[in-house]
Amino acid sequence: MVVASGTRRDVSAAMDHEAVVVGTGYGGATAASVLARAGLRVGVLERGTWWGAAAGRRPLPETLPQLLGALEGLNLSMFGRSARLSLSRRGLFEVHVHGRTLLLNALAVGGTSLVNGALMQRPSSSFFRALPPEITAHEMEPCYEALEGALGVAPGPHDEGGRRKLVALADDAKWTLRRAPQAIQWEAREGAPNACTRCNRCIVGCNVGAKRSLDLTLVPAALAAGAELRDLCAVQSVAPIDGGYEVRFQDRRAGTTKTWRARRVVLAAGTLNTLKILFQSRADGALAAVSDQLGAHASLGADVLDWYRVPSQPVPQEVDGHSSDLVLEVPGADGDREFTFGMLTPPVMPGSRLLRRIQGRRTLSLVGFGRDAMDGSVVWNGRGIELRHQPQAVIGRIHAAMDRLACAYGWEGAEPIDEPARPGRSWMSVHPMGGCRMASDGGGGVVDFRGQAFGHPGLHVADASVFAGAPAAGPALSIGALAWWIAQRIVEDEGRAGA
Repeated sequence: MVVASGTRRDVSAAMDHEAVVVGTGYGGATAASVLARAGLRVGVLERGTWWGAAAGRRPLPETLPQLLGALEGLNLSMFGRSARLSLSRRGLFEVHVHGRTLLLNALAVGGTSLVNGALMQRPSSSFFRALPPEITAHEMEPCYEALEGALGVAPGPHDEGGRRKLVALADDAKWTLRRAPQAIQWEAREGAPNACTRCNRCIVGCNVGAKRSLDLTLVPAALAAGAELRDLCAVQSVAPIDGGYEVRFQDRRAGTTKTWRARRVVLAAGTLNTLKILFQSRADGALAAVSDQLGAHASLGADVLDWYRVPSQPVPQEVDGHSSDLVLEVPGADGDREFTFGMLTPPVMPGSRLLRRIQGRRTLSLVGFGRDAMDGSVVWNGRGIELRHQPQAVIGRIHAAMDRLACAYGWEGAEPIDEPARPGRSWMSVHPMGGCRMASDGGGGVVDFRGQAFGHPGLHVADASVFAGAPAAGPALSIGALAWWIAQRIVEDEGRAGA
């Protein structure tokens, strides 16, 4: 245990870092970058390792066999029991099976930014209304703008013929059609030669460096500002000590357990892993004062992914090469956006001959993000976490909207368009959120508007687990923007100049 001598200078000298950030996804990379550029001594722990051929690292998997070979581990939770099957310590993907729910997340420096479509959507208005009153859309605007600038967010090329069809459909249905903002470098420029090659492998990973993933943007910015990064380090627990916190982690490269001490800790390991760290720390007695709201108000993000066979190729070859072309925003009964959905340029994974043959060129691929009730929960069963949730009615409405769009492309579906969500259906999600809700007090959530845990000054959370409402859009930009906000509050508390 570190014993404070009574002065801030002496306590700081006994610490390994001023701030330890856990995770390098949209929350962790953003927080580490802001803190390091403000002059704090930052240590970053990442459970995965470096990937990406563009940076001279291990190439990202592009075919089905390569994807299967990149599995890091399988987590099973059901009937009150949890088990984990480890496959490869240097793997890229981790699979969680909670009952009938399948979740997938990435373990790498840069997190899921390596293997997503780089879609950077702003959230619905309800997202901000659910947050504590100290955070408004106006207050958050500079954070969104800063992150969009850092990632080079811009809309890509689109099919004008397809756009005309979508405009007519949107006008008829009173939907809003927008270009898809993406963190992709579309054209080469001086100092940044890695332009998009239209290979259409965005969601399995860009090996040419055109996608502005966090390992190429905010992580290097943090390192350039003096941050220390340790990869292949899996955090197990966090415990208070005099003057700060001790982070216990397994160095998977050395095969030993180590600790880092810091005045502040920022947990941004991704929703499920952040919750697991907090639950384990509370079970050990270290964080006994964490709110009993831990694990409540969780969500799967109301993700929907579907494919439709249509008479002709929906997207021409010349724009077949990035994840999304256009997105449609659909209002709910209150007039606010209830969900968005967009087209994925097919085939989604052209590097896999098997998937390409199954999917084919005449496949319309659609993905949706809904505003669900966030009424699920994550619970601790003594050995691990379990996710419990209820089917969301918005899923049925997203499917109905997708069916309507598919009909515009000539799809002749056998199922009724207005089929509701079935209570027994299985779910697949890559965007779990909530469980560490941001609120005005400990009776309503786990962290305050600064992302600081109630009852634990200096312990912050800065990933999708702090969401108080679903964004009704891809969550990546909002995760990063909230992390930027939280990091700025830490900088202010530390008396440093903001970056």
